[in-house]
This record gives sequence, C-alpha cells and structure tokens, in this order.
Amino acid sequence: MYFHLILTDNCNLHCSYCRAKAFEDYENKDDEPEPVEIDPDIPPELDIDLKLLYGFLAKDPTATLTFYGGEPLLKADLIDTIIQTAPVQRFMLQTNALLLDRLAPDIVNRFSTILVSIDGQETLTDTNRGPGVYREAYRYKPWTGGIPGGHTKREMDQRERVCSRADRPDDRNRAYGHC
Repeated sequence: MYFHLILTDNCNLHCSYCRAKAFEDYENKDDEPEPVEIDPDIPPELDIDLKLLYGFLAKDPTATLTFYGGEPLLKADLIDTIIQTAPVQRFMLQTNALLLDRLAPDIVNRFSTILVSIDGQETLTDTNRGPGVYREAYRYKPWTGGIPGGHTKREMDQRERVCSRADRPDDRNRAYGHC
C-alpha cells in the first residue's frame, strides 16, 4: 500500500495557483466572500511519534512511503531519519526539486521514485512558479536518473512530454491535474 506522509505545509516557492496562495488571495478580496473554516487542530508540520508510525507501517510488508508537503525537503533531516529507521523498503518523494541537495546522495538513492513538480515547458513553469524554477529543477535530472532501477529519469522525461502538451492554451487547464 502507498502511504503519504505530509511533512510540512510550508514551501520554498510561492506558486500562482497554490492552495496557500489561494487563501491569501481570498482573504485580500474587497468583496465579502463566504467564510472559510480551516481546522486549527491540523498541524502545519508533521506531529506524530515515529515509533507509532513505524508500528503502523510494519503491519504492511510491502508499504511504500511517499514524502509530501508543501515542500517535503524543507524537512530533509526528518526524511533522512525516517529513511534510515522506518520498516519500509520503498520510498517516494514529491518535490519541486530545488532543495534536493539537502539530502545526501545515499539517501536520495533510496528513493524508488522522485516525482518532480513542473507545470509544462520552461515558460509556463517559470510563469507559475517564479523565474528560473524550471532550469533549477532540471539541474538534478542527470543525478536523479542514477537512482537504482532507473525509474526517476524515465518518469521525469515522460512527465515532461505530457506537460509540454499543456503549454497549448486549450489543453492547459485539463493537464494541470496530471502535471
């Protein structure tokens, strides 16, 4: 089974369509919007006893643990600890890739898959995420392609092909759910 671990709600980017940005835009509107209730008990950072988590994960001999966020690499120290101590053999990471250098190569090589978030080709990605984000994310492409099994480079290449089609205005909205 795939288990998604949201490490933090924080991010190192400020994407134009992000959920957090949407709340800021919503709060800054001049008209009176309907109130949005956000559960104040939801922690912005992972708040769990790792022994409890490991006990849960140990019940599934084929568990895959995916690190998710915000930007999970803001919690690189926690990723490192979990990868070294969790009773899990397969790990995945969903990231914007800008902070991959926060993890040692031996930890990066433990990931069976690294999903890099881009929005399409360079112009669209940089418009949504900020100038230079596309090139910065892709500077890791050769390094991540060295992960055992070769999954990451192939998946990044396939995702890029799918997302590049999203740069056509008529396909853009439909493709966001897949890019």
